[in-house]
Amino acid sequence: MPRTASDRVLALDLDGAEYWPAAALGNLTAIEQAIAGHPVDQPGIRLIGVAGLNGLLEAEGAIGGRVARCLGSAARPVRMILFDKSVAANWTLG
Repeated sequence: MPRTASDRVLALDLDGAEYWPAAALGNLTAIEQAIAGHPVDQPGIRLIGVAGLNGLLEAEGAIGGRVARCLGSAARPVRMILFDKSVAANWTLG
């Protein structure tokens, strides 16, 4: 039975994107350590060459593995952006 908009999150075959709620939850400490030292007072920081994230994002990694199962092991991240959406740095897109 096809899923409807009311009972699903984004799906690659229908939306061209996937949404995996809490996919990184088990890796938050590793992610926080990897991005420590990056500015958090800006609305979006492009992350380039952050070694601590490579293991998570490769095809065998905790996050990259999900992508590899959908797109194949040759898939690679093309852009990483750090968004600080904490209460202290709240901002809107507009």
